[in-house]
Amino acid sequence: LDQRLAPYLRRRPTGSALLERAPARAPFPVLARLLAPLMRDGVRVVERLGSPTAELQRRLVRAGRRQTVEELRAEQVVLAVVGAAAGLAAALLLSAARGTPATAGVVLVLAATAAGLVASDRRLALATRRRERVLMAELPTVAELLALAVAAGEGALGALERVSRTARGELSGELARVVAEVRAGSPLTTALDALADRTGLVPLARFSEAIAVAVDRGTPLAE
Repeated sequence: LDQRLAPYLRRRPTGSALLERAPARAPFPVLARLLAPLMRDGVRVVERLGSPTAELQRRLVRAGRRQTVEELRAEQVVLAVVGAAAGLAAALLLSAARGTPATAGVVLVLAATAAGLVASDRRLALATRRRERVLMAELPTVAELLALAVAAGEGALGALERVSRTARGELSGELARVVAEVRAGSPLTTALDALADRTGLVPLARFSEAIAVAVDRGTPLAE
C-alpha cells in the first residue's frame, strides 16, 4: 500500500536537521567566484558552436545520465581549457627544444582545444551506445518475464510493476519510470510512448507499441 500511494504523496523530511550534512563547498570559493563569469562566457561560446540544447538533452536522456545540459556545457569548457593548456605546454616545449615556429605552436594549441571539446562529445556518444547495448541485451529477458506475469493473470500495468520490482538493470529502471508516470495520472499508452522516445531504439519502440495496442484493443497480451 505504501508503494502504491507514494507517487501521489509529497514526502516530508523526517530526519533531524542537526544530522544533515552541510552543503558541499568549492575548495577555493574565492577562485570559483572569480572564474564564474569566465565560465559563463565559455559556456555561451560552446553553446553557439556546439549542438542545439534540445539535441543535447535528448542525447543525455538516451545515455541515461542525470546531468543537465548546463553541466555538460561546463564540462566541455573545462576539457577545452585543459586541452588548450596541454597544447600550450607542448608548444612551448617544442619551441624551446627544437625551435618550432610560432605558427605551428598556435595550430597545436587550437588542435588541443578542439580535442578537448570533442572528448566530452565522444564520452557521451560512448555512454549512449553502451546503454543501448545493455537495453537490447535485457529486452528478451524482460519480455519473457512480462509474458509470464500476464499469463499468470496480471494486467499490463501489474506485470510492468512486478517486473520493474524484481528485475535489475537499465530496462527495468525504464519500466519503473513508466509505472511511476501511470501512477501519477498519465495514461499507460502515453507512458509507453515516452519510453520509446527516451530510448530511441526501434525494437523497444515496437515492443512498447505492441503493449499499447494490446491494451487499447483488448487483444491477448502474452502472445
